[in-house]
Formats: sequence, structure tokens, C-alpha cells
Amino acid sequence: MKDITVVVQGAVSADFTPICLKSIRKYLPTAHILLSTWDGTDVSGLDIDEVIFNKDPGAIAPMFDSNKNIHNNPNNINRQIVSTLNGLKAVKTKYALKIRTDFEIKHAGFLKYFDKYNKYSNDYQVFEKRVISVMGDKPDIRSFFVYDFLFFGLTKDLLNLFDIPLMTKEDAEWFYTHKPINDEKYLLTQGLFKYIPEQHIWMNCLAKKYPEVFSIMKDCSDVNPESVRVGELSFVNNFVCLDFNQYGVYPLKDSLQWLYTQDRWHMFHFIDWQTLYKKYCDEKYKIKLPFVNRLKLEKKIAKFKGHREKFKNKKKLKFALQCAYDCLRIFVHTMTHSYLFFK
Repeated sequence: MKDITVVVQGAVSADFTPICLKSIRKYLPTAHILLSTWDGTDVSGLDIDEVIFNKDPGAIAPMFDSNKNIHNNPNNINRQIVSTLNGLKAVKTKYALKIRTDFEIKHAGFLKYFDKYNKYSNDYQVFEKRVISVMGDKPDIRSFFVYDFLFFGLTKDLLNLFDIPLMTKEDAEWFYTHKPINDEKYLLTQGLFKYIPEQHIWMNCLAKKYPEVFSIMKDCSDVNPESVRVGELSFVNNFVCLDFNQYGVYPLKDSLQWLYTQDRWHMFHFIDWQTLYKKYCDEKYKIKLPFVNRLKLEKKIAKFKGHREKFKNKKKLKFALQCAYDCLRIFVHTMTHSYLFFK
């Protein structure tokens, strides 16, 4: 696939951006590199083919409430929308990869997943072809939450994704003046925004064709059976949500390393996406477990067998307890990743 422009968006980092650009040249050697950054940025010496300078809209508000925002992180959602959209508007190729200036390509595995899954349920589909994204949050935890670090697909589909309204200050500070729909779910968010930045992007894109999404989920805490259903349909009909090791693109910042080094309970992985694809789009699809997951499971089974042999030989209580514990872990793992042993 040669007809690709890589839109590298955001502030230029002397430490990270040269690494990002070098990795693009190595793994996507025929791609056109377009940097979309801010007015006044020094881009001398950077290995780029084109640059777009944007007026910085600034941070819309602090990311979190003042008593929780220890590092005073800014809400940069509008910066992402402006730099990404203006970069995409300048793209002349059929395909585009949107990447941050502080990410690195280690292999181009994401390319083989484009246009691979061709069955749809035709509900809540807004893209011509599925966009390749990297993970998300489970719809029953945070509906409409697809990670916004990386997107690859048809340029016109990515334009559709980012041609949306900026977040208003009122929405950025929504919970200063409004009570959450669901207090329990809101505790998981800890933000002031009506919709989390990732939700703001995806829901505003969906709303161009399906305006009812804002009544289905009235704020980021409003996780209900219908928002879960529509969130699942919107994921499976518009994205392929890969894990980082499949995508081949990784964050360089230390603060983002947890994204691919930790498996947290809320993360929506490729195995979860496959489950939705089988559920909604192709009931005959056989779910494929990534190698890393298979290896983890095989290690758990080997450990269980080792305990079983020890129990046979020594019949001590501690080995029985270890055996029971590993059985429980394997059972939970199996139930979490549906169809693993049966397909």
C-alpha cells in the first residue's frame, strides 16, 4: 500500500518527534509525511515533506477537577481536533494515518487489517471502510470510547471523524453545574467534561448521521443498556480495534507506557472486538486469539498441571489450594475471552 499520507499532529518535541519521523521513513518508506503543528514552531532539520501551521486554540480547561488534577493537566481536545483536521484537509492520497508527534512506529502491522473484515450489521455505520484504531474502553464501562492516539483508513473517513465541533467551555466544565446521570459511573471518570474527549470525537462524528446518540447517552456517566448496545454497534461497524502489539505503533512518553504494558479491567482489546464482530456481523467468524494471549494462557495451564503433579505426589493442602486458585484463574480467563476453547 503506497498511497498513504502520515499526518503527524501536535506540538513538536525535540526528544520525541525526530524519533517519530525516522520510524515513519523506515517502516512506511513511500509515505508522504505531513506535519500539522502550531504557528511559530521551529521545524528546521525535521525530516518532513510538508508542514501545516495552525493557530493554537489552546487548552479548553483543566483535564480534571482541581482537587484531583494533581499535575494540572490541560484538556487538549480542541488542539487535537484542529491540528488533525487541518492536516487531513491537506492530504491528497487515498489513505491516511493519523499519529501523534510523540509516538513511534516499530512495525506496520496495522496495514494487514485494513479492509480485512467486510461484513457489517448496517446499524450505526458512518465510514465507507473500517478505520484501524488502537483499543478503547469496554462499552459497558465507558460507551463510545475509542482511543484517539492512532487512526488509519480512507482519508475521507478520517476527515469525517475529525470534522466535528470543538468542545465548548460549558461542556468542558459540565459537572461544575450539572449532576451526573449515574454517580457510580462518574466516579470512574473523575473529570469535569460532559463527554470524555475520546467520546466527544466519536459521538459528534456519529451524530452527523445519528443525532439520537446524545439522547441515548446524556453524559459520560450515562451507561445504560441502550448506550452499551449502540456503543458496541458503532465500534464493530466503523473500527477494527487492535492491540498495540498488533498495530506496531507505540507511545514514547513515559506517562503513556502503561497503555501497552498493563492490562487494565476497562480496556477493550482485539479479542473483545472480534467477539462483537461475531455477535453482530458474522456469526460464522472464528475468533482468533493473539499469540501473546495464547502464550499467557498456555503458561497458566502449564502451571496448573505442575500443581496437579505435586498434589498427586505429596497430597499437601497448600498444593490443593494452589491448584484450586489456578483453576479459578483459568476459568475466569476463559469466560472473559469467549469462544477460546470452543472454536
